[in-house]
Amino acid sequence: MELGVNKTKVTEKELITKIVVMQLQIENLTKALDVLTQEVKILTAFADQGRGSLRMLLFLGALWTGIIAFLSFIAGHSK
Repeated sequence: MELGVNKTKVTEKELITKIVVMQLQIENLTKALDVLTQEVKILTAFADQGRGSLRMLLFLGALWTGIIAFLSFIAGHSK
């Protein structure tokens, strides 16, 4: 069975393969977001205890944001 997508012929097998790849990418992003959530909780606890400086919190937040943005970019542009 062939499906017409954007004026190109895509077989059902190719479509299923693309969906599986997309699901794996979504799972990877979800795992990264779970790690980010845990890190934010830890940083918040440190800040509440007075151990984390604002500069360090901003630095780590920017670092995690960059990592998530990079992973999102890769997921969106992979073939």
